[in-house]
Amino acid sequence: VARGVDHRQTGVRAARMLAECFRRGTMPTCILARRPMLLGFDGARTYHSYGPFLDALRMAEGYEEDPDILAVSLQAGFSKTDSPVIGPSVAVTGYAPETHLREIGEAMMEECWRRRGETSERIVSLAEAESALKAHRPGDKPLVLGDYGDAPTGGAYGDGTALLQMLLEEGATNALLAAMCDAEAAAAAVAVLTSDEYANLETGLAVRDSLGQRWSDVPVVMRVFDRRLAGMLEQRLKFHHVRSVSAVSAPWFVAAALGLEVIATFAVDQETFIAGRLTVRAEGGLSGVSMLDLPMRARVIALTRQGGLEHLPRSQTTLQAGDDAYVVGPPEDLLSLLMHNRSVNVQGGSSQP
Repeated sequence: VARGVDHRQTGVRAARMLAECFRRGTMPTCILARRPMLLGFDGARTYHSYGPFLDALRMAEGYEEDPDILAVSLQAGFSKTDSPVIGPSVAVTGYAPETHLREIGEAMMEECWRRRGETSERIVSLAEAESALKAHRPGDKPLVLGDYGDAPTGGAYGDGTALLQMLLEEGATNALLAAMCDAEAAAAAVAVLTSDEYANLETGLAVRDSLGQRWSDVPVVMRVFDRRLAGMLEQRLKFHHVRSVSAVSAPWFVAAALGLEVIATFAVDQETFIAGRLTVRAEGGLSGVSMLDLPMRARVIALTRQGGLEHLPRSQTTLQAGDDAYVVGPPEDLLSLLMHNRSVNVQGGSSQP
């Protein structure tokens, strides 16, 4: 999975792990495997279709096919951090015996150690860049040197500033040092998604000022944790795409823990909706209930039963034990539906917790 763009997939995995903990009624074991290394797993590079890290990910996915293995997490380690715990590591979480978890972790780290000298990207040193610069003559093809570090022109790690110093010391002429960006992507939308909601607010306000008259045309998506703050930003400061982490994630976790296989979450006019699948329990309160008797804003959009798939069931259709019901609705209505499914059927069609 590409770094920085797998937030949703990772959230889904975390919720499913939590739901499995509830289902089993006990906490899993997590072990950490390490080696005395600074660099490993090819720096977690995933922008090629090949390389040691992608191979390691496939190896980890193989271990995760075991239902007792919840996650095999690979950390490439940030070698430039001033920390005693830098370097690659593997965390294995699951319900298998701890000895087996350690075997997996050690096997992954052994693979990391075995391929420690491999990389999917050839990095040119400053010395090589300097030699290429000195060898360049008027009339030669342009010499292009790229700094692959994170935001090198913003002062982050990388050789951008050192490259500028070298150009100045060498008295280079006819040279250009600049950052590259996708202008069309930058003009389409702005996402402010750091973990610091006050930094997001400050950045969002700065973006609004810089957009000027284009403010109404360019969507600015802002991440905050508190749903009340999200509402205030929308009402008072006219931000129209504020997303509260707690408002979206809390119903997701609770629904998954109560037995809903969450398919997606989405918002309509700032109200959160969940789409998912539940299996009607024979001993639960939903067995024998008609579509008309379901919570008002919870809708069954499809049913899978022995007879096949039924789209948009009629109002007289009743749920039967073993049905797979595909439902959609606001979190509170779906949670009521799930609690009803977990309750015990009693005479008269009513239920009790």
